[in-house]
Amino acid sequence: MIYMILKHTSASGIQRSIDCYIIHDSKPMWIGPVVEQITGLRWDKIHDGIIIKGVVGMDMGLTLLHGISSALFDDPNKLKHTWL
Repeated sequence: MIYMILKHTSASGIQRSIDCYIIHDSKPMWIGPVVEQITGLRWDKIHDGIIIKGVVGMDMGLTLLHGISSALFDDPNKLKHTWL
């Protein structure tokens, strides 16, 4: 399970910054830099999250999750996420 936090939404709603965590040994572990590295997406230094673009109303967390899951397992549906 990957836990996601929406850090910022652009005024147009098209661009969002999302940060990611997992639970390891009963403690939250920040994985934002790892996600940036494995997906090739850019880091938003101002809002501290992965920059992802889409359309208004789209679940950008699911899009990001598919990128992570595809990079790690070659299967976009292997992982699950929830919003914090």
